[in-house]
Amino acid sequence: MAVTSAVKKKFVRAWYDRHSPNLSQGAMLAAKEHLTYEEAVAKGMLSESDTHQRYIAAREGHIEITLAYIKGKPGSLMRR
Repeated sequence: MAVTSAVKKKFVRAWYDRHSPNLSQGAMLAAKEHLTYEEAVAKGMLSESDTHQRYIAAREGHIEITLAYIKGKPGSLMRR
């Protein structure tokens, strides 16, 4: 599935709406940056209420959106 910039924004918004009730703001930022759980813990981005399973689900969801976007824009990304 190729994703344009406008579609990516909608997917990211839906991703945020789905995962933000279950994770802290720091965890959401770490997931958006695609940090591993261990990296997020080491950087102090997770709170005690953030579970490993929820964090991994959010991170993997954002990675899927990013990869779909990259597949839709290979020429323009290669020129950068």
